[in-house]
Amino acid sequence: MSNQYNSQRWRGGRGSGRHASHHYGNGGGGEDGYRNGGAAMHGRPQHGAANSHRGRALDSQEMVYEQAGGAKYVYYQDRTKKWAFQTSKEGADLLLELVKANEPLLAWNLSEIDKVESSSRHSRESVLEEGRRMYADKNSMKNEGVTWSIDEYGHLGLQAQYLRLKSFQRFTETWTMLERAQVAGVFAELEQSDEEAVDLSVRQPVRVASIGGGPAFELLAFQKFFARHFPHIQIEYRNLDLQPGWKTYSEMLGFPFRTWDINDANLHEACGWQDCRIDYVLISYVLIHVAKTPGVPQHEAVCESLCNYMKQDGVRAMLVCERSPRNRSMDMIEARGIQVLRLMSQRAGADERQTVWRLPPAKRDPEPLREAEAFRSTLFPNVPYEEYKDKDMHGQGKRGGNGGSFGDASHGGGGVYGTHGGQRGKSSRNS
Repeated sequence: MSNQYNSQRWRGGRGSGRHASHHYGNGGGGEDGYRNGGAAMHGRPQHGAANSHRGRALDSQEMVYEQAGGAKYVYYQDRTKKWAFQTSKEGADLLLELVKANEPLLAWNLSEIDKVESSSRHSRESVLEEGRRMYADKNSMKNEGVTWSIDEYGHLGLQAQYLRLKSFQRFTETWTMLERAQVAGVFAELEQSDEEAVDLSVRQPVRVASIGGGPAFELLAFQKFFARHFPHIQIEYRNLDLQPGWKTYSEMLGFPFRTWDINDANLHEACGWQDCRIDYVLISYVLIHVAKTPGVPQHEAVCESLCNYMKQDGVRAMLVCERSPRNRSMDMIEARGIQVLRLMSQRAGADERQTVWRLPPAKRDPEPLREAEAFRSTLFPNVPYEEYKDKDMHGQGKRGGNGGSFGDASHGGGGVYGTHGGQRGKSSRNS
């Protein structure tokens, strides 16, 4: 990773590419917060002190809090700490593991900024301040329809904000998607008895590829989730992104990184797994840019390739996070005979922000699980933000809207969400 401040040399971030449609943006939400609570950027604020409004900070970045003497736990993902997300003691402990894993990345980022300071007229604070401004203003969202531009994603100061705040959003969103996918039976093949587990542990490892993976917080969530639920499974990982600048961060977390353009190369070749099966693919905030519009040849080609990985190459499932409640890429995928499981609640209209793609099962799935049953054990309620659904349905707010049922539009065209359009309300609790 270059230590040059020049944004023309520091191309891209989680949204770079040769074409306008190749912005692998981690769209929507999240802003910087290094000044929150008076904490200095990358500094070590004194945590553990009580805050009359938020509670007792449990981490050095003051993002995770204990309240009411341990009866409640909250965390923040936004710049101003306006929106508190609730979790349990178990969830808070998991977030503290995330914070600990992220600390070396933040330290390395600061060391690179210091190199800029020593070799140019730009001070550390000026680089950080420019990054804070980029993160907050999101001018490219207004002008180009992407969260940040190619050059902005490559800015060391912006990356500092991204690491600190997007780490929470990407980690918790992936964790809840995995919880929902497990309830939907996506990992049923791996749920073995103790006797079978011994045999399973000596088989070929499960291989997981993350497309648009950035610094690899999605893979970190996958790793920790599987360590808890499938400890007998050996897993190999690959993190893929257009922006090579994420390589150091990803590999500091322990995930091999490959620079890859989803339009150009074979996934197996990109991962170095030419003769191996890839079991699961994570796709994060990519499709809105490369598979957005039915009938556009390039977008149709991306969907064709993704479907062929399942039809021809044996990928068990693709787990997809997107920004918008309605994604036309789902139509293109279903038109090719792939089943799309909609993991979010559909009770206030279509919500395709979290989906699983897989080959249709030999027999039709049972009826969707009841909402309360499906989400009774989630560690991170209301992720992604869906509290507005209760307001839409009942005319008033209801904290922690964490229900949901699994829509399947593969059978009979329409699924649980039927003919509803988009959703009223906004998914903006990360901004």
